[in-house]
Amino acid sequence: MVRGRRPVTVAVAVLLTLAACTSDASPHRKKSTGAGPSASPLLGACPLRGDLRCGSIEVPLDRANLGAGMISISFSVHTHTDTESPAGEPVFAVPGGPGSPGIEAMGFALGIGAIAAHHDVVAIDPRGTGASGALDCPDLQNGWNHLRELEAAVTACGEQLGDAADRYGAGDVAKDMEAVRRALGFDPIDLYAFSYGTVPEQAYAVRFPEHVNALVFDAGMAVTDPEHVWGWRLGIPGAVVRAVALMCTRDAACDVANPAAALRWLVRRVARDPIRGSVERPGGDPEIVLVGEAEVASLLQSTGTCVVCGQIDPAQVMAAVAASRRGDLDPLLRLADLYAGGPGDVAPDPSDFSAGDNIAAFCNDQDFVWERTDPIDVRRRKFAAALRDLPPQAFEPYSRDGWNGFTSPGACLTWPAPDLFEPAVPADAEFPDVPTLILAGDSDTIVPPVVVETLHEEFPNATFVTVAGAAHPVTGPAWGDCAAELVGRLFDTLAVGDTSCAQTPE
Repeated sequence: MVRGRRPVTVAVAVLLTLAACTSDASPHRKKSTGAGPSASPLLGACPLRGDLRCGSIEVPLDRANLGAGMISISFSVHTHTDTESPAGEPVFAVPGGPGSPGIEAMGFALGIGAIAAHHDVVAIDPRGTGASGALDCPDLQNGWNHLRELEAAVTACGEQLGDAADRYGAGDVAKDMEAVRRALGFDPIDLYAFSYGTVPEQAYAVRFPEHVNALVFDAGMAVTDPEHVWGWRLGIPGAVVRAVALMCTRDAACDVANPAAALRWLVRRVARDPIRGSVERPGGDPEIVLVGEAEVASLLQSTGTCVVCGQIDPAQVMAAVAASRRGDLDPLLRLADLYAGGPGDVAPDPSDFSAGDNIAAFCNDQDFVWERTDPIDVRRRKFAAALRDLPPQAFEPYSRDGWNGFTSPGACLTWPAPDLFEPAVPADAEFPDVPTLILAGDSDTIVPPVVVETLHEEFPNATFVTVAGAAHPVTGPAWGDCAAELVGRLFDTLAVGDTSCAQTPE
């Protein structure tokens, strides 16, 4: 979903500087029947980066209505670098977001040394993103400041897409992935996805299990969500506070006796009386900044140990909280001005990140407390009733209104009723029993372990690993080599092996 003037997606907004990670496992795997990307006439020079080859195929926009026209699905391929040993199955890398193009996932996959060495990597731009017809819904792309602006922007985007409004979900993306697989001639394939990319990964796995060799879910969430854990973001408020507090306890510069208590104090302080003050900006007039519960939630979600990746140093956050308790509000106001969004932020180009695709995918894939065919007024009544029925402590330490003002769980209330609904995972579908690794990071403030655990419930035979010190995505090189080594080992040997490296932060 997007919030404020800066889109806040489930994926990482900044591509990390990727470091090579190696695995000492020897490859023992089935040989893919694909001839390899070098033999495909679909591929040519790639403008994205010189070590890739790029191509595209045409697929129906609406497979049930061929008269709706075609859409071009673009993809890039990286050829494995170890030419001395047999290549393993190609890895299809699925980007997060939703709204992000495939180059994001390609970058993270190639940061895992064993993947780059032993496996060809394929990354598509999901329909509605990148070079695959990036959706441009201007009112969403340019950002919004109030929930009523969001509702109007969502309504306008749905009207703009018309009958195609329900054609950007994970089910259609999975079918596009299968079309690319067939076009390249690869069989079987491995799948790697992080964050929201794990949703189309699941959609693919249940529709085409005969082509799946192994799965990696990096900081993902379950598709089936009968308790609406992801829709309401249940458990996440407290989990984010715990993650930031944990990072503080590991940082010698973070001199706070009880960081979790201090953070809870701040949330309740601004819930009771939002902080308002002016912030000096170089070369400009002072700006009035408001810090309420939504702004604090945004700050905490932006906190992490990789400052060069755009995260806020936890010691800096805790110092601002401590100053606020002493009556000095300036440090907190300055942080909010930089990281909590505001009218001065500039939204990205739709081909870099599509806010329209973000909402179109999310409104198709998510389980709601209303029926998709319900009129909007009926949806509103059901949503309000479900919200009232949640226990008062559901979003501790935030108030109900404060937390939902940040996450906007009702953003899809006005999205058009589907002409042809394609669920991410059909109700009677079964997940394939293949080697599977599920990764969570104990410092992840975007998709914390409490959410990733719901995915483990769908894949009970999977290896579930929580990596100490890792954030989002878990395989990001900023958090060390452990997760990358586990992923490389699984794809090389179909076994995760020793996971003890996950127990200590690197």
